[in-house]
Amino acid sequence: KVFGTKPLRKLDPLVEHLQDSLGEVRDVQLQIRWLHRHHGTAPAREKALTEKEAALRRALALWSLRSAPRVLRALPQARNTGRLSGKRMRKRLRRRIADVSHALEEARALKPADAHALRIAAKKLRYEAELLKDAFDLDALIEELSRLQDAFGDLHDADARIAVTRRDRRLSGMAKKERERLGKSAVSVLRRWQRARLAFEARKRI
Repeated sequence: KVFGTKPLRKLDPLVEHLQDSLGEVRDVQLQIRWLHRHHGTAPAREKALTEKEAALRRALALWSLRSAPRVLRALPQARNTGRLSGKRMRKRLRRRIADVSHALEEARALKPADAHALRIAAKKLRYEAELLKDAFDLDALIEELSRLQDAFGDLHDADARIAVTRRDRRLSGMAKKERERLGKSAVSVLRRWQRARLAFEARKRI
């Protein structure tokens, strides 16, 4: 997405398909680990993991046989002119920062969908900032994005645990208490971003 031309960017869904399959397995694995740690049974999650692992195997086979060769053939079309600190890259980073700023405002109430949207926006900005950090002063921003991503990633996992334990009163209560604790940590990170005007300061340096 950062360096690709239009034909190369069209292949992005192939990468996202594999990424989503990996993420779905990881999510269920974490849920099962949490249930076992709290002495809960997880037959439904074990079944879900079997299904997700089967889907991942299919995704890996598709990636190896079809997707990866297509991406490799398209790589020579990646942009190899211009500067990392050029106008196009500045515009892209500023747009990502604007996305995070908007998501920060929406996530103040810590509603699951808004918190998840902030995590995704932070992830996209962080990954692109890491690619371009040699051209811009982004080390501090990357560190803060990592904290933001971790806090809201933990919150997202807590929301998923609440969903899978809703029929078990004991486990549901524990999941909600954890969510409350993690919510306080997320609020602390949000306040830090607001007090230090981190998004604004990052935009000024680009």
